[in-house]
Amino acid sequence: MTGQFFFTAIAGLALSIAGFGALVATFRRDAAWSRTELWRLRSIVLLGFVCMFLALAPLPLYYAVAGDEMLAIRLSSLLLVIAEVWEVRNALAERNEWQSRDWVRRYIAVAASQVAFNLLNVALGSVWLLMIGLLTRLSHPALLFIRVLRDFQPPIAGE
Repeated sequence: MTGQFFFTAIAGLALSIAGFGALVATFRRDAAWSRTELWRLRSIVLLGFVCMFLALAPLPLYYAVAGDEMLAIRLSSLLLVIAEVWEVRNALAERNEWQSRDWVRRYIAVAASQVAFNLLNVALGSVWLLMIGLLTRLSHPALLFIRVLRDFQPPIAGE
């Protein structure tokens, strides 16, 4: 299938981000975690694993539809849409974990644009649009990871 190396690379990056989220949790020795910090770490791991499976899905779908690459791409894009809608539903249910209500509005706006983009690819069946859809999907756990690192304050020896 066209782009299989790219899909495998995205799956590896997504798994790496999930693993780094777990490492941050391991090295963090503060007595208390805020609800937002815990939500971010859970989300990094969850979103990383979901992105990994979404990136691996095109090849089995390709074989499931007897080598019809365009149909496999369309189905993969539909899986991205379903995952994004599921993620928005979960984010709304957990909005009390967020530090700012403004984040909810911005997140929904970004998610809606990603859903629209991937729905377009459900119609078009373009491999490069699927690649971009997976990259934007990977950006969410990556950006959460950056926020966690920004807030990460390891203990300093002698203090």
